[in-house]
Amino acid sequence: MSENSSNSINPDQTTPLVESESYKGTSKNRRKISTLSKLYTLSVILICGISILFLSGKYFILKKEISNNGELILESPPNKVKGSTIKINDLECRWEKNDSVDNSNHVIPILLIKNAEFIKSSGYLQILFKNSNGKIQGDPNIIRHQNNFIKTGSNQITIRSTKGITSMLEFIDYRTISDDYYGEKWSITIKESLDGTEWAPLSSFKISGNSISSKKKI
Repeated sequence: MSENSSNSINPDQTTPLVESESYKGTSKNRRKISTLSKLYTLSVILICGISILFLSGKYFILKKEISNNGELILESPPNKVKGSTIKINDLECRWEKNDSVDNSNHVIPILLIKNAEFIKSSGYLQILFKNSNGKIQGDPNIIRHQNNFIKTGSNQITIRSTKGITSMLEFIDYRTISDDYYGEKWSITIKESLDGTEWAPLSSFKISGNSISSKKKI
């Protein structure tokens, strides 16, 4: 009787071993979950950091593309431009070879207004040509209209910059090198005025590096 009692296994004596193994397993799982959680957190932080950098870059690019009057500079000329005094239904910008006496400004930008409707009986347009740094180049062009453009007597007119790119080599770079490498393109800003004193912006857009056109007067 005493031998059987001494050789019998008391279930209560094995419980601590079972609990110990269970605790170790739980501890391992917790460490694994903790490691995965840390990796996930780091991934989220990394993604957020990259997103912030990307958005910051886009912000500074957008800020750089805004002119002094707060108007966005478009990548290309709009199809139509409408103001309170005039509506331009068809316009185009291009480059033109300039045969200057002193051989400066070999290539100049030009703006062609091919079709315009005159909302007011009279008014003014101001055309500004700006270089890659956003600085006005040449003289501001003031165009008066009175049911037609006074200079041409029609609803068409060509406006030429008095200053342009000084060498053909520089113009080739302008044409062939990408925007990301070259930086900002030249741009044109159009403003309007009823009396020629207070000017309101109508549109600003970049001048693409298209081929040089032959000189034609409109």
